[in-house]
Amino acid sequence: PTDLSTVVSAGRYDGVIVTYQASGLKEIEAQGTPVVSALASNPGVDNVSLDEHAIGVMAAQHLIGCGYRSFAYYGYAETWSMARYGGFRDTLHAAGFPLATTFTGTVMMETAVPRMSPVTPEVFVGGLIPPVAVMACHDAAGREIADAAIERGWSGPGDVAVLGVDNDELLCETGACPLSSVDPNLYRLGFEAALLLDRKMRGGKHALPGPVAPREVVRRQSTSVFAHDDPDIASAMRIIHEKACGGISVMTVCEALGMSR
Repeated sequence: PTDLSTVVSAGRYDGVIVTYQASGLKEIEAQGTPVVSALASNPGVDNVSLDEHAIGVMAAQHLIGCGYRSFAYYGYAETWSMARYGGFRDTLHAAGFPLATTFTGTVMMETAVPRMSPVTPEVFVGGLIPPVAVMACHDAAGREIADAAIERGWSGPGDVAVLGVDNDELLCETGACPLSSVDPNLYRLGFEAALLLDRKMRGGKHALPGPVAPREVVRRQSTSVFAHDDPDIASAMRIIHEKACGGISVMTVCEALGMSR
Protein backbone atom coordinates (compact mmCIF):
# COMPACT_ATOMS: atom_id res chain seq x y z
CA PRO A 1 0.00 0.00 0.00
CA THR A 2 1.14 3.54 -0.70
CA ASP A 3 -0.10 4.72 2.71
CA LEU A 4 0.59 1.98 5.24
CA SER A 5 -0.57 4.04 8.20
CA THR A 6 -4.03 4.48 6.68
CA VAL A 7 -4.45 0.73 6.19
CA VAL A 8 -3.24 -0.11 9.70
CA SER A 9 -5.36 2.56 11.33
CA ALA A 10 -8.45 0.91 9.88
CA GLY A 11 -8.11 -1.65 12.69
CA ARG A 12 -7.86 -4.73 10.50
CA TYR A 13 -4.40 -5.82 11.67
CA ASP A 14 -2.86 -6.77 15.01
CA GLY A 15 0.72 -6.64 13.73
CA VAL A 16 2.69 -5.70 10.62
CA ILE A 17 5.79 -7.09 8.88
CA VAL A 18 7.27 -4.62 6.40
CA THR A 19 9.71 -5.78 3.70
CA TYR A 20 10.49 -2.39 2.14
CA GLN A 21 11.59 1.03 3.34
CA ALA A 22 8.45 2.73 4.58
CA SER A 23 7.64 5.94 6.43
CA GLY A 24 5.49 6.37 9.50
CA LEU A 25 6.37 3.04 11.15
CA LYS A 26 7.22 4.61 14.51
CA GLU A 27 3.83 6.36 14.48
CA ILE A 28 2.09 3.05 13.76
CA GLU A 29 3.77 1.45 16.76
CA ALA A 30 2.95 4.47 18.90
CA GLN A 31 -0.72 3.82 18.09
CA GLY A 32 -0.42 0.30 19.49
CA THR A 33 0.29 -1.87 16.43
CA PRO A 34 3.58 -3.82 16.66
CA VAL A 35 5.83 -3.54 13.60
CA VAL A 36 8.76 -5.69 12.42
CA SER A 37 10.92 -4.78 9.45
CA ALA A 38 12.43 -7.61 7.38
CA LEU A 39 14.93 -7.29 4.51
CA ALA A 40 14.76 -3.48 4.42
CA SER A 41 16.27 -1.53 7.30
CA ASN A 42 13.74 0.87 8.80
CA PRO A 43 14.99 3.20 11.57
CA GLY A 44 13.07 3.24 14.81
CA VAL A 45 11.56 -0.26 14.59
CA ASP A 46 12.85 -3.78 15.17
CA ASN A 47 14.65 -5.11 12.09
CA VAL A 48 15.39 -8.70 11.04
CA SER A 49 18.13 -8.82 8.44
CA LEU A 50 20.20 -11.12 6.27
CA ASP A 51 23.89 -11.58 6.98
CA GLU A 52 24.99 -9.78 3.82
CA HIS A 53 28.71 -10.11 4.62
CA ALA A 54 28.35 -13.89 5.03
CA ILE A 55 26.64 -14.08 1.62
CA GLY A 56 29.76 -12.58 0.05
CA VAL A 57 31.99 -14.97 1.99
CA MET A 58 30.00 -18.00 0.81
CA ALA A 59 30.12 -16.77 -2.79
CA ALA A 60 33.89 -16.31 -2.72
CA GLN A 61 34.48 -19.74 -1.18
CA HIS A 62 32.36 -21.36 -3.87
CA LEU A 63 34.12 -19.64 -6.77
CA ILE A 64 37.58 -20.33 -5.34
CA GLY A 65 36.55 -23.98 -5.05
CA CYS A 66 35.65 -23.97 -8.74
CA GLY A 67 39.32 -23.34 -9.53
CA TYR A 68 39.18 -19.70 -10.62
CA ARG A 69 42.02 -17.33 -9.80
CA SER A 70 40.62 -14.10 -11.23
CA PHE A 71 37.49 -12.51 -9.75
CA ALA A 72 35.16 -9.55 -10.16
CA TYR A 73 32.04 -8.21 -8.46
CA TYR A 74 29.04 -6.64 -10.19
CA GLY A 75 26.50 -4.80 -8.08
CA TYR A 76 25.23 -1.48 -6.82
CA ALA A 77 26.64 1.25 -4.60
CA GLU A 78 23.98 0.53 -1.97
CA THR A 79 24.46 -0.64 1.61
CA TRP A 80 23.34 -4.26 1.16
CA SER A 81 25.33 -4.70 -2.07
CA MET A 82 28.45 -3.14 -0.54
CA ALA A 83 28.17 -5.51 2.43
CA ARG A 84 28.06 -8.50 0.08
CA TYR A 85 31.03 -7.09 -1.77
CA GLY A 86 32.89 -6.67 1.51
CA GLY A 87 32.53 -10.34 2.41
CA PHE A 88 33.52 -11.35 -1.11
CA ARG A 89 36.58 -9.09 -1.15
CA ASP A 90 37.79 -9.99 2.34
CA THR A 91 37.59 -13.73 1.66
CA LEU A 92 39.48 -13.42 -1.62
CA HIS A 93 42.18 -11.24 -0.04
CA ALA A 94 42.59 -13.75 2.82
CA ALA A 95 43.12 -16.48 0.21
CA GLY A 96 45.71 -14.36 -1.62
CA PHE A 97 43.63 -13.27 -4.61
CA PRO A 98 43.33 -9.63 -5.79
CA LEU A 99 39.95 -8.29 -6.85
CA ALA A 100 38.79 -5.54 -9.19
CA THR A 101 35.23 -4.54 -8.31
CA THR A 102 32.75 -2.93 -10.63
CA PHE A 103 29.43 -1.43 -9.62
CA THR A 104 26.77 -0.11 -11.94
CA GLY A 105 27.27 3.62 -11.48
CA THR A 106 30.64 3.40 -9.74
CA VAL A 107 33.85 1.79 -10.89
CA MET A 108 36.18 0.98 -8.00
CA MET A 109 39.63 -0.49 -8.49
CA GLU A 110 41.60 -1.82 -5.54
CA THR A 111 44.67 0.28 -6.36
CA ALA A 112 42.96 3.40 -7.71
CA VAL A 113 40.85 6.25 -6.44
CA PRO A 114 37.14 5.45 -7.01
CA ARG A 115 35.69 7.25 -9.99
CA MET A 116 32.15 7.63 -11.24
CA SER A 117 31.30 5.97 -14.53
CA PRO A 118 28.15 4.34 -15.95
CA VAL A 119 28.72 0.61 -16.23
CA THR A 120 26.41 -1.55 -18.33
CA PRO A 121 26.65 -5.36 -18.30
CA GLU A 122 28.18 -5.22 -21.77
CA VAL A 123 30.86 -2.73 -20.70
CA PHE A 124 31.55 -4.72 -17.55
CA VAL A 125 32.00 -8.00 -19.44
CA GLY A 126 34.16 -6.24 -22.03
CA GLY A 127 36.62 -5.31 -19.29
CA LEU A 128 37.09 -8.88 -18.07
CA ILE A 129 39.89 -11.23 -19.06
CA PRO A 130 38.88 -14.93 -19.13
CA PRO A 131 38.91 -17.20 -17.28
CA VAL A 132 37.22 -15.14 -14.60
CA ALA A 133 34.56 -15.69 -11.93
CA VAL A 134 31.95 -13.01 -11.23
CA MET A 135 29.77 -12.55 -8.19
CA ALA A 136 26.64 -10.55 -9.00
CA CYS A 137 24.80 -8.80 -6.18
CA HIS A 138 21.55 -10.60 -7.07
CA ASP A 139 20.14 -12.97 -9.67
CA ALA A 140 18.79 -10.27 -12.00
CA ALA A 141 22.28 -8.75 -12.28
CA GLY A 142 23.79 -12.22 -12.66
CA ARG A 143 21.45 -13.04 -15.52
CA GLU A 144 22.49 -9.82 -17.29
CA ILE A 145 26.19 -10.65 -16.92
CA ALA A 146 25.78 -14.25 -18.07
CA ASP A 147 23.76 -13.17 -21.12
CA ALA A 148 26.26 -10.41 -22.00
CA ALA A 149 29.12 -12.92 -21.84
CA ILE A 150 27.30 -15.34 -24.14
CA GLU A 151 26.53 -12.54 -26.59
CA ARG A 152 30.24 -11.78 -26.62
CA GLY A 153 30.91 -15.35 -27.71
CA TRP A 154 32.30 -16.56 -24.41
CA SER A 155 31.44 -19.94 -23.00
CA GLY A 156 29.61 -19.95 -19.73
CA PRO A 157 31.02 -21.40 -17.63
CA GLY A 158 34.61 -21.83 -18.68
CA ASP A 159 35.52 -18.37 -19.90
CA VAL A 160 33.35 -16.74 -17.24
CA ALA A 161 31.54 -18.22 -14.25
CA VAL A 162 28.65 -16.21 -12.81
CA LEU A 163 27.13 -16.56 -9.35
CA GLY A 164 24.01 -14.67 -8.30
CA VAL A 165 22.17 -14.26 -5.00
CA ASP A 166 18.54 -15.05 -4.02
CA ASN A 167 18.07 -18.38 -5.84
CA ASP A 168 15.13 -16.96 -7.80
CA GLU A 169 14.22 -20.04 -9.83
CA LEU A 170 12.50 -18.04 -12.59
CA LEU A 171 15.66 -16.04 -13.24
CA CYS A 172 18.11 -18.86 -12.53
CA GLU A 173 16.52 -21.60 -14.61
CA THR A 174 15.83 -19.51 -17.72
CA GLY A 175 18.35 -18.30 -20.26
CA ALA A 176 21.03 -20.06 -22.26
CA CYS A 177 23.08 -20.81 -19.13
CA PRO A 178 21.22 -21.69 -15.89
CA LEU A 179 22.53 -19.51 -13.09
CA SER A 180 24.14 -20.72 -9.86
CA SER A 181 23.00 -18.71 -6.87
CA VAL A 182 23.48 -18.21 -3.15
CA ASP A 183 20.31 -19.15 -1.26
CA PRO A 184 20.15 -16.36 1.38
CA ASN A 185 17.66 -18.34 3.49
CA LEU A 186 14.63 -16.09 3.07
CA TYR A 187 12.45 -18.79 4.62
CA ARG A 188 14.39 -18.45 7.87
CA LEU A 189 14.24 -14.67 7.63
CA GLY A 190 10.44 -14.82 7.36
CA PHE A 191 10.26 -17.26 10.27
CA GLU A 192 12.38 -15.02 12.51
CA ALA A 193 10.33 -11.96 11.56
CA ALA A 194 7.05 -13.73 12.34
CA LEU A 195 8.43 -15.09 15.63
CA LEU A 196 9.57 -11.63 16.68
CA LEU A 197 6.21 -10.09 15.75
CA ASP A 198 4.38 -12.78 17.72
CA ARG A 199 6.42 -11.99 20.82
CA LYS A 200 5.78 -8.26 20.42
CA MET A 201 2.06 -8.83 19.97
CA ARG A 202 1.99 -10.87 23.18
CA GLY A 203 3.59 -7.97 25.00
CA GLY A 204 6.45 -9.96 26.48
CA LYS A 205 10.15 -9.26 26.51
CA HIS A 206 11.88 -9.91 23.22
CA ALA A 207 15.42 -9.86 21.89
CA LEU A 208 16.33 -9.15 18.30
CA PRO A 209 17.63 -12.19 16.41
CA GLY A 210 21.07 -11.96 14.85
CA PRO A 211 21.52 -11.63 11.09
CA VAL A 212 20.22 -14.69 9.23
CA ALA A 213 23.08 -16.69 7.70
CA PRO A 214 22.84 -17.81 4.05
CA ARG A 215 21.74 -21.40 3.53
CA GLU A 216 23.87 -22.73 0.66
CA VAL A 217 25.07 -22.23 -2.91
CA VAL A 218 22.69 -23.84 -5.38
CA ARG A 219 25.00 -24.97 -8.16
CA ARG A 220 23.76 -24.78 -11.73
CA GLN A 221 25.51 -24.68 -15.08
CA SER A 222 27.02 -21.20 -14.71
CA THR A 223 29.59 -22.47 -12.16
CA SER A 224 29.64 -26.17 -13.02
CA VAL A 225 33.06 -26.13 -14.74
CA PHE A 226 36.40 -26.05 -12.97
CA ALA A 227 38.57 -23.29 -14.37
CA HIS A 228 42.06 -23.67 -15.77
CA ASP A 229 44.04 -21.81 -18.40
CA ASP A 230 44.39 -25.09 -20.34
CA PRO A 231 40.93 -26.10 -21.65
CA ASP A 232 41.87 -29.81 -21.71
CA ILE A 233 42.81 -29.75 -18.04
CA ALA A 234 39.61 -27.85 -17.25
CA SER A 235 37.61 -30.57 -19.04
CA ALA A 236 39.46 -33.30 -17.16
CA MET A 237 38.72 -31.57 -13.83
CA ARG A 238 35.04 -31.36 -14.73
CA ILE A 239 34.88 -35.07 -15.61
CA ILE A 240 36.61 -36.07 -12.38
CA HIS A 241 34.29 -33.85 -10.35
CA GLU A 242 31.16 -35.29 -11.97
CA LYS A 243 32.17 -38.97 -11.96
CA ALA A 244 34.68 -39.38 -9.13
CA CYS A 245 32.29 -41.48 -7.03
CA GLY A 246 31.60 -43.88 -9.88
CA GLY A 247 34.92 -45.71 -9.79
CA ILE A 248 36.64 -43.90 -12.67
CA SER A 249 40.29 -44.35 -13.59
CA VAL A 250 42.91 -42.27 -15.39
CA MET A 251 42.05 -44.12 -18.61
CA THR A 252 38.37 -43.25 -18.15
CA VAL A 253 39.32 -39.57 -18.23
CA CYS A 254 41.69 -40.03 -21.17
CA GLU A 255 39.05 -41.82 -23.23
CA ALA A 256 36.44 -39.17 -22.47
CA LEU A 257 38.85 -36.45 -23.62
CA GLY A 258 40.28 -38.35 -26.59
CA MET A 259 43.78 -37.82 -25.23
CA SER A 260 46.70 -40.06 -24.37
CA ARG A 261 47.69 -40.74 -20.80
